Amino acid sequence: MNNPVDLFSRVERVLLVQLSAIGDVLRAGSVVDTLRRRYPKLRVGMAVFSDYEEVVAGIPGLHYRHVFPNIELKREMNAAQSDDEALKAVYKNVYLPIEEMRLRNYDLAVNLHFSTISGYIAALSGARILIGMACGPVGEFDVFGLGARALYDDLASPHRQARSRDHLAIRYHRMCQLPETAVRLRYEIPPGTDNPLLHVKRRLTGPGGRPVAIHIGGGWRDKCWDAAKWRELIRRIHCELGWTMVLVGTIVERERKFAEVLRDINVPVIDFCGYSFFESAKVLSSCGLFIGADSGPMHLASALDVPTVAMFGPTSAAESYPLCGRNAVIKKSRMADISVDEVWPAIAAVTGRNQTRSDSWADVFKGRETGVFIYENSFPPAAIQKNVA
Repeated sequence: MNNPVDLFSRVERVLLVQLSAIGDVLRAGSVVDTLRRRYPKLRVGMAVFSDYEEVVAGIPGLHYRHVFPNIELKREMNAAQSDDEALKAVYKNVYLPIEEMRLRNYDLAVNLHFSTISGYIAALSGARILIGMACGPVGEFDVFGLGARALYDDLASPHRQARSRDHLAIRYHRMCQLPETAVRLRYEIPPGTDNPLLHVKRRLTGPGGRPVAIHIGGGWRDKCWDAAKWRELIRRIHCELGWTMVLVGTIVERERKFAEVLRDINVPVIDFCGYSFFESAKVLSSCGLFIGADSGPMHLASALDVPTVAMFGPTSAAESYPLCGRNAVIKKSRMADISVDEVWPAIAAVTGRNQTRSDSWADVFKGRETGVFIYENSFPPAAIQKNVA
């Protein structure tokens, strides 16, 4: 009973707890994909916050989805002065989803989320076996189950950024002792989802006759590229390539970040901000290239197998690089250090406009902290595909 792989073969129902955010939920979906292929009779559920209900709805192979309230739960958890108060706050706000979750009779719960709330949800799931981690309100981590120490060392260490060399999805697999070569991201858009691109009257141009998706935002300020550089890149794509560009993101991002970029740009850019997650996914799936920073839309583009140019500043490219297909990563210590002249050849390489050799991520990365990395991730990820046009 010391091997989680043996556990998966002996149980019938597994719960994964990954409450947020877009990229992390999608990467947790890679575990679902592996379990589906290795254990076809296994029933798998996932617990998420309500903000990410549409994200989890597109993960193939999930049988059950458990949605928990977010804002009120976090407020009461932060105010808790003891473990008992924290547990009562969780149960008060999640009574109904917890009861529904317990009715599924899970045998095994895997907590992939690094938070107090996720630990309590896993503990309250009723599963007789727990894999993962919980932490107390005072920040003392209580390791429970197999593989949790390895995940703690990876995620909790203050030197995580410097030490991390593996994609988070790969580390999830390692924690569960699932084959790392089986890792892949997939997202399936529900049938019948409207594609806003079909309502555009003008002719769309770009790589393979598809437009270019651009996401200007990022989860926090240090992940955002300079507005003046975005304007320069957008003008250059329009003037030199003549490609159609579409903006994706939320209404809040449009108001706070995009307005500055688009001010006086005098370039036709189609605004698709504010659409539902499913509709935004439909737009992305119709694009021939995605350009953006380390963000949820970047991981969604990767899960949809859209060629991606991703820019990384202070966050770890090694743990968050686009996992699928042909991609380019520009990694610097700060986003401000990335120039348009570095992004431009990366676009050419990813879209096949030159004959740049493309190896796997492991081959081009080789432990370097910064640089421009052009790579092709086929399945299994360790495979190398040469001379991809």
